[in-house]
Amino acid sequence: MCSVAKRCSPTASIGVGPSILSGVPADHFAYVEPVIDWEIWIESGNNALPLRLAMTYKQVPNFLPFLVEFSDWNLNPKLSLDSIKFKIPAISRQIEFGAYRAEKNQIKWMSMNSTRIMNRLTMLLVSFGLVMSESFAAGA
Repeated sequence: MCSVAKRCSPTASIGVGPSILSGVPADHFAYVEPVIDWEIWIESGNNALPLRLAMTYKQVPNFLPFLVEFSDWNLNPKLSLDSIKFKIPAISRQIEFGAYRAEKNQIKWMSMNSTRIMNRLTMLLVSFGLVMSESFAAGA
């Protein structure tokens, strides 16, 4: 089944035809999918770069159409290694996922067992006639 999270193949597509976006000639294409309708305008000629993308989600109530306009493409950027090198922020800390999972399971186990222990203790007290009211025995 198709959903927003899982892309599906288009059920229909069409070449809408030539367009002009901000003075730039473009080819306009439209696609229909079970979950989303989308259109793309691609610059005509040798560059063939996306100029505009429009999407409408069909399964999300009251979701406004999404529109992106692309401009000022730089296909030969001058980047230094420092500009793209990942720098760990000083306030960050590593999360131990295995420890968290084990701790979560331990808390769940303790919670389940404490409920069982309380139930058995209550039954034992009731059997000895030490619990007088049903509201206490029920844990209220």
